[in-house]
Amino acid sequence: MALVPKNYVPLGATRVFGGNDVPALLLEQHKTRKGFYSQIEVLNGDLLWFGYRETDGEPVVEVRLGANDRAMTHPGKLYSLEPLTEDTRFRLNVFAHESLHEVNAAASSTVSLFLEGEHADSSPGFTRDTDYAQQAHR
Repeated sequence: MALVPKNYVPLGATRVFGGNDVPALLLEQHKTRKGFYSQIEVLNGDLLWFGYRETDGEPVVEVRLGANDRAMTHPGKLYSLEPLTEDTRFRLNVFAHESLHEVNAAASSTVSLFLEGEHADSSPGFTRDTDYAQQAHR
């Protein structure tokens, strides 16, 4: 997984997900919208990240993430998440292309701001101005 390109700036983070409150959108195939990167940050437990082939939706990459691991999702690439333990807790840190940062500063505070998928409109809250000490991968 790669680092965020230099021309992308932190936009914020989702609330912490876990247990029975993981949004359906994140459990099914979905994409990060063009102009956004999201960083999956596992706080506790274990999580599987699946990457899918665009042509037929078949899984081609599977990455197991544990507590304190981070992984980047790239714009327009299909992926899904699967918590592996009941105590799994994670959030998505969001980065926007600098040309989109000001436009999105006043946008509604939902995950649908940066994700595309069947349940994007019913997705959970988003918090802005999260402190990112380092844009790390895994």
